[in-house]
Amino acid sequence: MPHVLANGRYELCEFVSKGGMGAVYRARDVQLGRWVAVKCLLDVSKETSRDLAAKEARTLASLNHRNIMRVFDILQAGDQVWIVSEWLEGKSLAQLPLPLPPASVLAIMAQVYDALAYAHAAQVIHRDVKPANIILGTEGRVTLIDFGVAFAPGSSTGETLVGSLRYTDPRILEGEPPDAASDLFSAALLQVELMTGDTVLPDLAPLPLYRHIKKHLRPRVDQLLDGAYPPLVDLARGSLKRFERGSANLTADAVEVATQTWKLLRGVTPLPPEAYLAGTLCKSGDPDPSADAAIALELEAALIDPALTPRQKAPWYAFKAQRRPDASVVPAPRPSLAPTRSRSRRRIEPHLSGKRLFWTVATVVVLGLAGIFASKRRIAPKPLEEPPVNAVAIEEVPLAVPAAPTTGPLPVKPPLPDAAPVADTSVPALPRTPARPELVPLHLAANAWAVVVLDGKEAGRLPQAAPFLLAPGHHTLRLENPTVEPLATELDIAPGTPKKMHFTLRPKAAPRTIKLGVPGRLFVDGVDQGIVQTKTMTLSYGTHEVSIKRGNRVIKQKHIALGPDSPRDIIVE
Repeated sequence: MPHVLANGRYELCEFVSKGGMGAVYRARDVQLGRWVAVKCLLDVSKETSRDLAAKEARTLASLNHRNIMRVFDILQAGDQVWIVSEWLEGKSLAQLPLPLPPASVLAIMAQVYDALAYAHAAQVIHRDVKPANIILGTEGRVTLIDFGVAFAPGSSTGETLVGSLRYTDPRILEGEPPDAASDLFSAALLQVELMTGDTVLPDLAPLPLYRHIKKHLRPRVDQLLDGAYPPLVDLARGSLKRFERGSANLTADAVEVATQTWKLLRGVTPLPPEAYLAGTLCKSGDPDPSADAAIALELEAALIDPALTPRQKAPWYAFKAQRRPDASVVPAPRPSLAPTRSRSRRRIEPHLSGKRLFWTVATVVVLGLAGIFASKRRIAPKPLEEPPVNAVAIEEVPLAVPAAPTTGPLPVKPPLPDAAPVADTSVPALPRTPARPELVPLHLAANAWAVVVLDGKEAGRLPQAAPFLLAPGHHTLRLENPTVEPLATELDIAPGTPKKMHFTLRPKAAPRTIKLGVPGRLFVDGVDQGIVQTKTMTLSYGTHEVSIKRGNRVIKQKHIALGPDSPRDIIVE
């Protein structure tokens, strides 16, 4: 990567980040004396990648809006492509602590909807609206970036599934082209995430994500928006409903949503959204006292409202903690927990007053004393008891003691005769144990894992780092695996000579029936099986790839792990 671009005009100073399409550097424009962002595309070896880079630059250069990143220049030298754009001081919405106050959400979304309305009026669909692609500047300006996958209606899209899938319109997953409602759907999911701090959709593959959206999107949104700021709830629900009917006019829906957002924001504060964010969320200006007072009244009214359950008050507690982090805030109940109105809670509460309280305390005391008494009896040591001894009468008999001689020499012992035998005190020699033969290392390798059986006993499992140790001689070897054909052989191990052996195990095969939900062209492991709906094939045990194509587009794909216990039918819906 060179440090100087365009004959010394742009000097690369600092690496910033790396994304799916390229790396971003902070550079200095020497001629104009300003900071710029230089995006170096990583994969531009193909002509389509260079065309995509040029398309992004032309798309951004054609959009002249305060809330859309501006492109200054595009440089190309050989296979290298750089895009020079304005440098944005700030951080993305993905880096903000969530949830945000309702007024901050309105100020951010008003600028996002303004940018989308302008892009839609210029016949451009962003297709990748997500928190990481929205920058909140230090002066409160919200900027929409990364138009690399933008789409103009009526043109060829190529690969339709681009961008982050968890913010994708489900109609795009069905194969339909994106429209203005697609961006509004992504923006509505973004708004719910800013309000609640939780993502609406999980990170799944296209087909499981489509099923999850059809089944769980509405209950999930209802769960997250329960007890939130009512005007914002209505705004989010209105944007989510638009994806069901699509967009007949590219500009009408975005302009309508942007107008509603600005109207709600003016009901909270007379300041513009940039000034409000600069004084509250960005802490770079003076806060708006009128807006702060309105939010405080709305917050206190929600916390003391007896009609709201603890589950519904949880977002307001989180809002209060985020708004005043230095104040002592009562810990809020977890939003994911169910309302504390269970039957067990109602059964416990009556014990805390009146006669039931007395009997509850008395029962606890009695049970405690009984437990202490029982534990003392169980732990107290028992006295030692001596075993009974039978009495035996013993008669005392005096021992005969010889009288010592009074005079004369001491008696001398007679000498032993010459033929007297002498006792043999030597230890008899033990028989020698024959030396054990030296074990020989045996190194085994195979193309699949297997259980090693040596001489009828299981000795280990391949692959194994340490060798198998065998005594010299004749041995039997068997490799077993439920998914491969067993292999048996005879071994002759010579003393002192290590042995290395490699075996090729053949996988087992079994007939399986592949059933498709709709007729289509079936491909198994990349081999075309024709246009069928039911196909019976003999497949080997292991991992296979089953896919259905219509033309050159893969509409369904499934990876299966075939084993002895796998079902006979493989269903691809």
